[in-house]
Amino acid sequence: MMNVLLNYLILVTTSCVADQIINVGCESNGNKIRPAFHASMVRHPYTFSDPNEILRFEHVWTNIGDGYHSDTGVFVVPRDGLYQFMATLWSTDGKKCAASLYKNNERLNYGYAGTDHAQSNTVHALVMLKKDDKIYFKNRGSTSFRCHGNYHSEFSGWFVHE
Repeated sequence: MMNVLLNYLILVTTSCVADQIINVGCESNGNKIRPAFHASMVRHPYTFSDPNEILRFEHVWTNIGDGYHSDTGVFVVPRDGLYQFMATLWSTDGKKCAASLYKNNERLNYGYAGTDHAQSNTVHALVMLKKDDKIYFKNRGSTSFRCHGNYHSEFSGWFVHE
């Protein structure tokens, strides 16, 4: 019985320390979540019916803090701070895959993968955000664009610092 209690106390005491090592989970005060998400585009080919469509990365691998919404493709910021975002967009079927990264309605960055099959582009952004800001990728204006889904195109973001 004493071994079970001792193992429990060690687990409780070290869980936040382990989370800090991988830069997610608890902070040193033990009660603030460090949001992070990673999602992949599943639909293939990913075609656009609207020139202003928000891209949806449907398969969520990680969603600490529940900020990423796969049904809308939008990350809703759960707490103020500095965030890093990264996405890889792949083209397919001889069509461009072109999308822009947005904060609310402000364009932050461009993503463009050319017309050869399986060309890719990586987009990065380091941004100060406020709680409830919205981050998303939006089509760059053409219904002829196509992105390579099937887990090739991906979108990630994580909290860096307050």
